[in-house]
Amino acid sequence: MQRKTISLFLVGVFLLITYTAFAQVDGFTIEGEISITEMEDIYIFLVDEECFKTPLFGIKTLHIVIDPEDVRFGRISYKFEDVPEGTYGIRCYQDVNGNGKLDRGLFGPTEPWWMSYQEESHSRFPKFKDIAFPVNSDVDDIQIDLSKK
Repeated sequence: MQRKTISLFLVGVFLLITYTAFAQVDGFTIEGEISITEMEDIYIFLVDEECFKTPLFGIKTLHIVIDPEDVRFGRISYKFEDVPEGTYGIRCYQDVNGNGKLDRGLFGPTEPWWMSYQEESHSRFPKFKDIAFPVNSDVDDIQIDLSKK
């Protein structure tokens, strides 16, 4: 009887360890597609309210190298992984001249750029609340359109 109890206990511990090892504890994913017409690299920044204050910075950053097949197809996928629950926004740009930064002119950016605005009309100088969305599960439908900029 005692051996049976010990065996059941060890099986239970093994199952608990196995479950814990394979459980999703790292966070959520945020993904979608980017519409493009240009060949140059894209930089995507996942921002929280604190990061939003610093231009061209995010808690997570993706650098996507575009190839001719991507341009021919007109879109490319992106994915942020292991995102903790919280409130976030996305901003991105396409580095048309390859200098690694978003170039600006007198009236704003001179390269294609985008933010995850929550309303159709938006101000020229957005606040975090204007681009914020909640993440409490996987998000798989954020479409970025850099083809119209």
